[in-house]
Amino acid sequence: MLESELSPEIRVLLARATEEANLCSPAVIDAVRPQVARWEYATGPFYTMDALHNEISGVDPGRLLKRPPARAKNIYCFGFDAQSRLIWWENRRPTGINWSVQISSDLRANVIDDQRREPRVLGVAAVTRSAVIARTAFRQGPTLAQRRWAAREETLDARGRPVHVWLASPDGVQEYRADYDDVGLTRLRVLPHDVVIWERPVSGDASTLDYEERLTLALSARIERAAAELGADVALLVHGSEGSLPPQLAFANSATMAGVPAEARCDPHSMHGDIGDWPTGFDTLSLDDPELVREGRRIQQLQRDAGRAVLVRIAKRLSGRKLGSADQQRRVSVLTIDLDRGEYAAQFREQVDDATWARIAGA
Repeated sequence: MLESELSPEIRVLLARATEEANLCSPAVIDAVRPQVARWEYATGPFYTMDALHNEISGVDPGRLLKRPPARAKNIYCFGFDAQSRLIWWENRRPTGINWSVQISSDLRANVIDDQRREPRVLGVAAVTRSAVIARTAFRQGPTLAQRRWAAREETLDARGRPVHVWLASPDGVQEYRADYDDVGLTRLRVLPHDVVIWERPVSGDASTLDYEERLTLALSARIERAAAELGADVALLVHGSEGSLPPQLAFANSATMAGVPAEARCDPHSMHGDIGDWPTGFDTLSLDDPELVREGRRIQQLQRDAGRAVLVRIAKRLSGRKLGSADQQRRVSVLTIDLDRGEYAAQFREQVDDATWARIAGA
């Protein structure tokens, strides 16, 4: 495809990307790093800057790591800002480091450090987004002879998920259509012939159902202890956008949550748990069972969204039960929280009734 054939909107973005690619330097990238509020780590590109990137590319997302690895030959690092937006994507390998960094709300830079020379800016992407359309245009940096370009346009549904993706480059154009349900992505097809290239398998096989039962029992025991000994009446099963098996855990008491600004109040990083800090002696509530980790990884390798589907079902089964000490029982709300999405207050509100939200919000 020729640049002249692009839409006016994409050409404007591409012109901006070209200008910024000529100006961008490693120093601009370094200025972003202090904005990272928390780090997460994975064995693969678990989080991506572009929606559906792994599904379109056929890439294994790997699995999240609960702790930064002491040493690893190939590791992925993800930096999130205070609003839980992914602003720093990094892949460390023996041959060097690749970065993709959100240098501003509408600009993203790709950088490489191959250990043979100074880090180089590979290119810059300019981005615009509305309620219904997201567009990206990318231009390679001046250190690369060809200065290739790429463009992307997404049509978004009411929840901001891409239902139609259009990709263009000098090599041609490709289009995809994505289908979703309440859990997440169900199918990705290549247009115009509707060839399915990615599909969520039915997760009703005996081994998955058995795993779900064992995980439910393990979570139930931990939630019951947190209710009795920590006074928790809110329990979070925390995961990435595709789900994490087993999940990370966070606990809070609604009485102590009230009166705090909504987003901070519902943020799992501010609660007791794997992401925040465990009180002394309570780190045993973490789900580090090697068998649950191993089997959970198998289920997620079959289908990334299978993990989230399992957690949604478990949360619905466990939520609303009265737990705690005999003299002070409380009804515990069990919710799933997507770290990749952020907007924690909105996620809370979507999963609780008016009375529960009023208690949590201190209304």
